[in-house]
Amino acid sequence: MPGLLVCSWSATEALKAAPLFDKARAGFGRLQGLECTSEESGSTWRVARFANDKSPHRVVMKSIDGQLAVAVAGWCFHAGKPYHSWPSMVEELSVRRPVDRESILDRLQGQFAVSLADLREGEVIVSGDQLGAYPLYTMERDGIAWASTSAIVLGHALQARLDLVALRATFMD
Repeated sequence: MPGLLVCSWSATEALKAAPLFDKARAGFGRLQGLECTSEESGSTWRVARFANDKSPHRVVMKSIDGQLAVAVAGWCFHAGKPYHSWPSMVEELSVRRPVDRESILDRLQGQFAVSLADLREGEVIVSGDQLGAYPLYTMERDGIAWASTSAIVLGHALQARLDLVALRATFMD
């Protein structure tokens, strides 16, 4: 299963975020057996795409002006066309307002996790497919927001602990 790792931080947290991202990135290789096939970054975000030989969408696509980066893990379609054949979709996302972008992401079809990073707005949007076939795990710690298709990689890199109160509330109440 292809992977996606996304990290976003405030300007004051950049020095803390970089080594944690590197640790999580290395974890994909060790824990998931996937190589990083593409990576992009901005001043307050970084995204890496992981794949094996048979994975679709091996690269992070960028808009012509370089201000928008879109990464997909899984099989993603828009208007019946596979992700890798619709660079025009990336261009359409790059000229839309953020509210419009979210509605476009809502109309994507398939089994996927997607990340959209905008340098102009300084924002990152992550989304999974409607059925959750490609799980997308999110976490915030010390002012740094994370999203990944692998809970194991996030947990390992960030030394996460099991939240027994949340677990009990989810399964016992």
